[in-house]
Amino acid sequence: MTCLECGLSFRSLGSHINRVHQLNARAYKIRHGLPQSHPLAAADLREAQSSLALRLASEGALTYDHLPRAIEAARTAGRGVKCPEDRAKQAAIAAALPRKQLPPGAKRADGRDADRAREYQREYVRRRAKVSAHPVIETAAAGTEPATGSVDWASELSRASAAGETRGDVAARLGVTWAQVRHAADRLGVELGRASTASRGIDWDAELAAALAAGDSVGDLVARLGVKDASVRDACRHRGIRLKRAGKGIDWDNELNHAREEGETSADLIARLGVAGATLRGAERRRGVHVRRLRRKRDADTTARGIDWDVELARATADDESQVDVALRLGVDRASVYYACKRRAVVLRMASYRGSIPHPVDWDTEFARANVAGETIGGISRRLGVNRARVIGAANVRGYAFLATRPEE
Repeated sequence: MTCLECGLSFRSLGSHINRVHQLNARAYKIRHGLPQSHPLAAADLREAQSSLALRLASEGALTYDHLPRAIEAARTAGRGVKCPEDRAKQAAIAAALPRKQLPPGAKRADGRDADRAREYQREYVRRRAKVSAHPVIETAAAGTEPATGSVDWASELSRASAAGETRGDVAARLGVTWAQVRHAADRLGVELGRASTASRGIDWDAELAAALAAGDSVGDLVARLGVKDASVRDACRHRGIRLKRAGKGIDWDNELNHAREEGETSADLIARLGVAGATLRGAERRRGVHVRRLRRKRDADTTARGIDWDVELARATADDESQVDVALRLGVDRASVYYACKRRAVVLRMASYRGSIPHPVDWDTEFARANVAGETIGGISRRLGVNRARVIGAANVRGYAFLATRPEE
């Protein structure tokens, strides 16, 4: 086969045009007007390769077990670390691309000033370059001691690990950045907590020993020391100490059922039992019983406990009260009335009609008086100051029938 680029002859042109002329088979054929089906190898070489493939297939030596690996290799080809030549080539291509820039004083598509946004981006790039060129971070990433400062990272990190300090605590104590502490800890293989806490100056050995002797849980120790949960857990992990879980010894079945019957919220149950929210949620999830969540801030001081809901809801149904009327009369939040109705399958309106009065109406007396006086529904509504729909509903419940308006009206 003769190469049309240089005139040399080879048994196969595939590797030659790729290595010497930087052309693949498709580009070579298009460049010289050859059809895509035109072979680039000599006839005897093609015949030999075909005979070899047929013989291997007949002997069972030619299998397709390699195809999954080949497909995966082809899928991930070119996604590794790029060599400097590739990066330089891509940088040159990116630099040659035309970049459209808005004129000074123009607005971007989002309405922001183009000059201000451009200056912000340039400042951001400068700050990123300044942080990446920090000597302490570069030396820590390279595996050497920082060139600036005289920080003995081995002793400082050992002290921090023994004291249960976090990365933020060490950074604040040494006056360095959080990233410097992280790089030093990763380089020396020291594990530190990540939470920011006020745990400095705490004698964790004495505190944990006292907690074990008193049978305190992690939540008790957090409340007593005024630190975060992550600080206590890190201190326990570094010393190999396990504190008991909060909530042990509580009869969750009875407590959850009692909370649902009394209309308690999750905040009420947490405050009464003295447990954490995660402990309550775990008990609910394991038993499939869920207490209503704190919907509003006023739910926390609800006085719904001790109310005979059966009697109160029966009275509200007879008086055609709404849930808001019942809540105002009993001095509780509307959510307590809603859940009490839901558990007892009692249907009450969510809120009073516009213009209605919040206190209950003695409908039997009012309807008897209206029947004697020959009042209409509109007259009863105006006299009591309630909505016509409320009068109609109360009359239907009690079996009264009134005219909507007078005939002359």
